Amino acid sequence: MSATVGRPATREQLQQALAQLDARGGGAAERIARGEAYFRLAVQADTDIDEAIRLLEQAETCDPYHPKIAFHLGRLRHQNGDPQGAVFEYRRALRLAPRSHRTFVHLALALEELSEPEKKLAVDMLSAVAGD
Repeated sequence: MSATVGRPATREQLQQALAQLDARGGGAAERIARGEAYFRLAVQADTDIDEAIRLLEQAETCDPYHPKIAFHLGRLRHQNGDPQGAVFEYRRALRLAPRSHRTFVHLALALEELSEPEKKLAVDMLSAVAGD
C-alpha cells in the first residue's frame, strides 16, 4: 500500500492493495494491512457516511483491537444521527485506549444528546477531562 511520500493513497490505490491482500491470504500481517486499507477508504473526504460506516465495520473485522476504528465508527454514527450507537463505539474505543482525552470529549458530546442522567455525566466527564 505505497503512495508517494507525503501523499495519501488514492481510492484506486487502496482498492488495488485490498485486491492484492485478498489474493495473498489471511495471515495476521495481511489482516492488519487489510484493516488499515478499509480504514483509509472510510476516512477519505469523498466517502459517503453509510459507506464509511460499512468500511469501518470491515476494518474492525480485520483488526478489532485498533481504537481508531472504534473512535471513527462512533464519530460517524454520531454524525449520522445515532448518538446511542456513538456512545457504544466510544466506550469500545476507551476500553482499547483508556487515556484518550479526544475519545472522552466525543463520548461526552454524544451523551449530551441522550436523557438527563447522561447529560449530567457528559458535563462531569468534560470537567474531569479539562482538569486532567
